Amino acid sequence: MNENPVGEPRRRGVKPGFKRGKYKRMGKEKERVLEAAQDGSGDWRAVATANGIKEGRKVFGEGPNQQRENVHIIGAITQTGLLYWERRRGSFTKEECHEWMRRMLRASGIPMEQVTVVVDNAPCHSGLEEVMNEPEFHGAELLRLGPYSAPLNPIEEVWSVLKAELKRRLTAAMPAILEAVLEQGVSMAERRMRQLEAVIDAAVPVVTPRLCLNTCNHVQRHFAACLALAELAMNDDVQ
Repeated sequence: MNENPVGEPRRRGVKPGFKRGKYKRMGKEKERVLEAAQDGSGDWRAVATANGIKEGRKVFGEGPNQQRENVHIIGAITQTGLLYWERRRGSFTKEECHEWMRRMLRASGIPMEQVTVVVDNAPCHSGLEEVMNEPEFHGAELLRLGPYSAPLNPIEEVWSVLKAELKRRLTAAMPAILEAVLEQGVSMAERRMRQLEAVIDAAVPVVTPRLCLNTCNHVQRHFAACLALAELAMNDDVQ
């Protein structure tokens, strides 16, 4: 419930307690909103309201570093260990996933008749049947899991272990990241992206053959429940 003090008429479009006179129109609404948000000393929502920017309107489009680049780790495991992995910046589209699948199958060294690739229904995984139907990969099989079937996918536990290792390493490396001297011609965002990639490369060895074997064996515990059409245990961690 919002409070509106007695004797103080509520002005339309202004939050209670906000003083319109503190922020005057200067013809640069977006810059003022961005400055208030970054400074942290003001209410940027109130600034936006006072400058006539309606809720839902994008006001940060021209601000710096609004769309930061991300890093994807894409990999495949077998019972004997990490089969193939890559890291890449930016988005990971359907077409890029198809190309990754081709590289993975070629690098596996496994006869296609012995290959069964287990995938979920992520948007980038759509159309992978087209890759499997190519003559080069004849004999390989694609197994799609149903929705909410993460406990049946061994690599999900592997990603959990890897993410925990990444968090641990990033926490330990944070002082060095913040104190590092910026190279000439390299932006702060690019420097941090390179450091993140270095942390990823150092963390990947945590995916050991033993971990992969344990996760592959672990999912078999759910087979009986699946055949009985019972609910899956979503928080049954690998021991």
